[in-house]
Amino acid sequence: GNANGSNLEIYRKNNGNNQKFYIQYKGNGYYTIRAYHSGKYIHVRGDRKTPDNVHQWEGDSHVNSQWCIEPAGNGYYYLRCKSGNYLDNSGGYAVDGNNVISYYFNGTNAQKWKFVSTTPAVTWETYYVTTQVGLNLRKGPGTSYGSLGIMPYASTIQVCSISNGWAHVKYNGTEGYCSSSYISKNK
Repeated sequence: GNANGSNLEIYRKNNGNNQKFYIQYKGNGYYTIRAYHSGKYIHVRGDRKTPDNVHQWEGDSHVNSQWCIEPAGNGYYYLRCKSGNYLDNSGGYAVDGNNVISYYFNGTNAQKWKFVSTTPAVTWETYYVTTQVGLNLRKGPGTSYGSLGIMPYASTIQVCSISNGWAHVKYNGTEGYCSSSYISKNK
């Protein structure tokens, strides 16, 4: 899902946009992990260092959305949340729908993750803004997200995906989201 609080779960590889993430360095050894399909960040639910659920949430400034990427060997990594625990495939079960949690470090395979580049799987297509009043470029896929600016009528934009009425776009070098109802491949 795209909503705040949507659970992070294990699924076999299907090359879907919900299995793609942006990794961005934030400083001091920490990164954010942003879901490609929703624009939201991988986030530990609670503020404590006890095991807790992992879901997606808007915003990347909270310690529960920041991760240290530590080598685990053989191309795998441990992901330690700034709040203390590690990203963990609950119980180590390799089955579709298994929950992902934050858990004390134990060094098992349930805590080892591998990054695989999706390049060049993400492609951008040219679209145009079709509403006379201009179109909000937003921080996320929904009207509850803040505006990054207005894209004027007939502006050329690049679109890489459309889901649930929202397009993931680039406009003048800024990446964001806009309603897909007001864009077209035709000028």
